[in-house]
Amino acid sequence: MKSLLFVPASREDRFKKAFSLNTSSVIFDLEDTVNEEGKSKARENIARFAGDNEEARFFVRINSFESNMHKEDLKLLDSIKPSLKGIMLPKADNKDEIESIEYKVLALIESSLAVYSLESLIKARNLLALSIGVLDLSLDMGLEEGCGKEFVLDTIKAKMVLVSKMFNLEKPLNGVYAKFEDKAGFKKECERVKSMGFGGALCIHPNQVEIANDTYSPNAKELAWAKEILRLAKMHDNAVFSFEGAMVDLPVILKAKSLLGEI
Repeated sequence: MKSLLFVPASREDRFKKAFSLNTSSVIFDLEDTVNEEGKSKARENIARFAGDNEEARFFVRINSFESNMHKEDLKLLDSIKPSLKGIMLPKADNKDEIESIEYKVLALIESSLAVYSLESLIKARNLLALSIGVLDLSLDMGLEEGCGKEFVLDTIKAKMVLVSKMFNLEKPLNGVYAKFEDKAGFKKECERVKSMGFGGALCIHPNQVEIANDTYSPNAKELAWAKEILRLAKMHDNAVFSFEGAMVDLPVILKAKSLLGEI
């Protein structure tokens, strides 16, 4: 899951275009991008699209358990079950709540309670992956702009990578990058969190999709390196050897295999 594109469920005119893009998946949003008055119509839009496009598969970001719209969202999910890859759950801070949903869940970490509960949440049997809601989380924790805020958020992201690996989940997904016209900034952020162990990004604009796809995929140089490592490893019968002035042992060989999709 390299690129997951949010589409406001109130904007039915954008649905088909979203599916024409090379995104890993579309997420129809019933939460933050839809006002209270528009949520009923937004649910109708999703149901109609699912009925008219039976081959389409997508995620839906529903409203949180604390919302008075949550139960209506669950009714929608039951009516479009064959179309669902899963759901995105905002303010996911309770393992039992996650497990009460019968679909695969992308859990948004958006509160200090969620951060505190990570080691419990990660054990939910239907959890697919973690993501981070930077704006809500920063507000909840009282973070202010500056290097301190970035340090705290990076610490939380590092913990998300760690627990995801421990329980064999998909790599975490980075949260949205609000300045959607700043392609260079988005790419830099993708590269930064990829180096931390993140596997993809939530996108809010079509021009972010290909950047995410390209960044979170091995580039030509990485693939060439991996192929050469495996070629040499075979020559050395997987024993330790050197390449370009660096030692190559089993962990390096396993990294090469991972880049080529062999593990």
